[in-house]
Order: sequence, then C-alpha cells, then structure tokens
Amino acid sequence: MKKSLLTIVTTASLLVLSSGMAFAVETWDCSYKGTWTDKGDKEGSAFTWVMKWKNTDEKKDLWSVEGKYKDEDGEANIKGTCTGESCIFEQLYTSGKWKNETYYFIGKYNDKESKTGVESSFKGTWGNSADNRTDGGGWEAKALCKEVE
Repeated sequence: MKKSLLTIVTTASLLVLSSGMAFAVETWDCSYKGTWTDKGDKEGSAFTWVMKWKNTDEKKDLWSVEGKYKDEDGEANIKGTCTGESCIFEQLYTSGKWKNETYYFIGKYNDKESKTGVESSFKGTWGNSADNRTDGGGWEAKALCKEVE
C-alpha cells in the first residue's frame, strides 16, 4: 500500500509541476550592416552580421547571440551573450586573411520599434584578447530585426 500511495503522490506531483506555464523562448533574426576601425583610424571597413538572438531566461534580460560575419578580410562565426543592453562576444574567422584568428567584442545596443520590425543600433569596441576588448578599435552597426514565429 505504501508503494502504491508513493507512486500516486509522485505522479500527482509531476502532473502539477508540468501543468505550469512553460517558458517560451523568444527568438529574433537581425541583419546588421556596419563598419569597424583600427584604433586611431578614422576610416572604417564595412561588414555584415546575420545574427540570431534568443532569450535564455524568463525575465528576458539574458540573451544568447550567434551568427555569421563577413568583411573584406573573410568570414567569421560570432557567438556571445547580452544582458540589459550590454553584450560581449567572440568572432572566429573561418576564411580569409585572418582564418582561425579570434577577436573579442564588447558593445551596447539600443532597440526601437518600427512598423516593419525592430531597429537595432549597436556600438562598441573590439580587441585581441578576452581580457582586453578595447585595444583593437571601434565598431558600429544597424539592423532591422524580425521576431521568429
């Protein structure tokens, strides 16, 4: 009898726990166009990012960010996190002049709703190590983002 009662209580507990509201992951696709500069230079080089944002907690203040990057020097993969309006991420070149080199970014973004999606502006610095994300130079980018249904 104890075993049967324990089984019933355990099953009932699991049903109660699983009947709560499930956390729905929010996902956005953004296509950024921007420029990066070497420290001290005024003229920049153009780049594109195609990035996917996914919120990773119920409060929607922690996001994972990943995507593809392309500039005149090659292509790269981007991976990072954002909390609040601040982000850190790494860029690993997969082709071109800097193949297998990693660069480290830090930045802030600002989103503004529009009739066609969300306009996202991004600005920050990049560096040559995870400990110094500012020694390389600056970057900025803008995108129109769409929520993935």
